[in-house]
Amino acid sequence: MPTSSACAAAFFLPSAYRSPDAFPKETKDMTPLTRFLVASGLIIVALSIGWWWITYQEVIGYNYLSLPSAGLCLVSNTDICQLARSLCRSAHPLAIIDYWSASIWIGTAALCASMVTATAKKGLIREDVSQHPTMSEG
Repeated sequence: MPTSSACAAAFFLPSAYRSPDAFPKETKDMTPLTRFLVASGLIIVALSIGWWWITYQEVIGYNYLSLPSAGLCLVSNTDICQLARSLCRSAHPLAIIDYWSASIWIGTAALCASMVTATAKKGLIREDVSQHPTMSEG
């Protein structure tokens, strides 16, 4: 099974159908909320990059903006970005909606929230173990 399929299976399949070795131990301990935030964050970031590329590939191709300058439009909405989009809007072959730079920040926020929830869970587990000294004395 390819790695991406194993990752998808580990995230989305109920635990009864998952292979025990489908994911490293660190991810087996993730809560459903953490898994949801990781998956949605990655999907939103990937779609945002694709949406940005579809919007700005013509601008870059016609040398209206360099790749680094257009790259700034991935995370911000400056006047230069608006001007570049307006230059190609009427001629864009896909007639797409303008790229919205906040979309990548939403995906990034979901990924950050997943790290917070994962860290919070690990912190709670450590607290529980430290409160029970008989468990560590064995």
